[in-house]
Formats: sequence, C-alpha cells, structure tokens
Amino acid sequence: MTWDIWSVSTCLMAALFVVAIATFCYDLAHSGMKRACTRATLISLLAGWIGLLPVNLADSLSVIEGVIRNFYDMVDLATFSIKISDVEKTVVECLGSTSLLASIYVLIVTLLSIFVPLVVISSVVSGLRELVQRYKIALLGWRYKQAYVFSGASHAEAVLARDILANAPGRPFVLFCNVATGEKGNAVIEDIRSGNRGNVVFTFGGLRDAVERMRTFTDIHCFAFSENTSENVELATSLVEWARMLPERNVDWAALREQEGLTRGQARRYAKGCRKLARVQWHVYCLHDSNADELIFDSLSQGKPSPNVEVRLVSAHEERILELFTRHPLYQALEPADPEHPQDLLVLAVGTGDIGVEAVRTAYWLGRMGDAVRLHIIGVDTRAGKVLDLLQAQSPEMMADTDPIT
Repeated sequence: MTWDIWSVSTCLMAALFVVAIATFCYDLAHSGMKRACTRATLISLLAGWIGLLPVNLADSLSVIEGVIRNFYDMVDLATFSIKISDVEKTVVECLGSTSLLASIYVLIVTLLSIFVPLVVISSVVSGLRELVQRYKIALLGWRYKQAYVFSGASHAEAVLARDILANAPGRPFVLFCNVATGEKGNAVIEDIRSGNRGNVVFTFGGLRDAVERMRTFTDIHCFAFSENTSENVELATSLVEWARMLPERNVDWAALREQEGLTRGQARRYAKGCRKLARVQWHVYCLHDSNADELIFDSLSQGKPSPNVEVRLVSAHEERILELFTRHPLYQALEPADPEHPQDLLVLAVGTGDIGVEAVRTAYWLGRMGDAVRLHIIGVDTRAGKVLDLLQAQSPEMMADTDPIT
C-alpha cells in the first residue's frame, strides 16, 4: 500500500512539473511573463501538494493532520523555506535508502523547491509592475491629453510609433500593450526605449484593459496593427462597440449592476468611469486584408454614426500594392511626356481577388497623369462580372469615369 501511494504521487508530481515548465515556456512566448508565471505557479504548487502529501501523511497521526500540514508546506515550498533534508529522511524511512523511486522523488522535490519560488517571485513582481503601470497611465493623463495606444509591438506598430514620436507636435504619449517591459528582439522598439523620456509606456495588459483606465485623457488613438489581421478586426470591432456604448452605460448604474453582476458600489464607480470615458474622442485604426471587413464596421453604426468614435481601416493589401508601385512606378513604362502626342498606359491585372482589386484601385489613382496619358486598366478573372459589381459599389467615382476598367 505504501509503495502504491509513493509511486502514484511521484508520477503525478513529475507529470505536473513537466506540464508547469511547458506551460511557462508557451505562455512566455505567446502571452507574456505575468500569465506565464501565474499559471506555472498554480500548476507547480499542485504538483508540490500532491508530491508532499505522502511525506506529511507518514509524519502525522491522522489524515486530517497530514492534509493540514501539507498546506503549510506549500507556503514553505513557495518561499525557499522547505527543508529537503527532512523530506529525504522521511522518504528513506518509508522506501529505503537504495530505492530508485526514493531517489527520483527527492530529485523532483528538489527541483520544485527551486522552480516554485522563482515563478512565485516573478509573478508577484510582474503583478506589482503592472499595478504601478496602471496608475502611471492614469496619472499621465493629466499631463498628456492625447494618447496613441498600440495593441502590440509588431514591426508595423513599432515603425508607426517611431514616426509619431518623431513628427507629432509636442511630446505625444505612446502606450504599447501586450509587451513585457524587458522584452528584446525588435530593433525599432529598442530604439524607442533608448530615446524614451517618460512618454512611452509598455504594459503586459491588453488594449481594452488599458484604455478603460485612461479616463483623464481627452483624445485616444487606438491601433490594431498586428500581423494577424483577423485578430485586428476582432479587437477593433469589440473596442468600437464598447466605445459606442459608453454614453448609455453612464446613465443607469442600477441596470448596469444587473448586466455586469456588480455590487452597488462597483456599479456606481463603473458608471462614473464610463461617464468620463464617454467624453473621450476615440480614433480606432485597424489593419485588415479583406474587403468584407468594411461591411462589418459599417454594420456597427446601424446608420447612426457616433460623434465620439472614428474608425479608419488600413488595408494590408494596399500597403503591399503601394510598396510595389513605389519600387516600380507606372511612369517607368512611359516615354517623356508630350501633350501633343498622348500616350497609352495599359495596366493588366491577372486575377482580381482582394489584392487584385486593390491593385486596380491604386493603379487608377496613380495612373491619372493628365491629358498626356490615356489610362487603360484590364482585369482578367473568371468572375469578372462579380468583381465589376463590387467595384461599382465600393468605388463609384472610379467606375463613373470614362469606362477605364474592363
């Protein structure tokens, strides 16, 4: 019976310890230090509780006493206070000094006694740092009325933030969300850090969580510019819906209490916060790659545009097409301009999906070079009729021209 308890406990402890390490590594790469430390701490403490239970049961007069002592040992395990020598003594008494299981058990407990305090300390430090950042953001609103908030630190967001810091009037306040303070690897971010004069803040929290605390700002620009465009659209739509609802949420705190499941005091404070946030001018920028996304955002307004919420969609395809035409401008295909002898500029778009349609639009606007150039755009696609209908709906001015597109 003793062998069964120790073997099962050792196997479960080892498995949970491996899961804790794997969870820590995964969350560190995808969700940041705070989430990684929090989840790894919970899993590793569970591993320690299961692992140390046989030791405390062996040293106790009853099961209840052993379970209670086991909880106290979790505190010791998390604070570098557990005595491995005492644990090893009990293990040897129960399993023998030559037992392979005893050696494995002591090894895992030793590793846990090192790993658990480290992730606990990291979790506490991360939590305190985030708390300080939250209050810092709120206080900075009294100094900087305009803020630029980025959903992450992708290359596009970092480059845009650098341009804002360099060209915006005064000293703009820039906030990067979902970024560890000590995170390395992005050269542009490192450049921004080196020139930080207190007006650039990095936070572990998400964009929505950050802007909810920016009640002292009057003008907030939110950028969902990550490389995952579907996440950008989801984040931007949720933010727009939330911002549009702010004027309604600050009116009836009693209804808000029922909707959100808050206490009376929480509902009053939440409504007060919504009242302040409702005065903010919101500017939401979303990097997307589908023409259908425009319809999603149009449906949010339901024909009633909100005066304090502005949405701007930036096409990822447009960025790529503009980069293409910058490297290979249309005028390279032309002879020197001669108004008396107009030239024909033919643009052929083979395939008119999202990128092809964007190429047609961009070619039209860039190819209008006056009377000296006659622009002809031909799109080749098996569903040409549908594409023409789409362009007619989305770009009526372009299609109303003298039939430039075939």
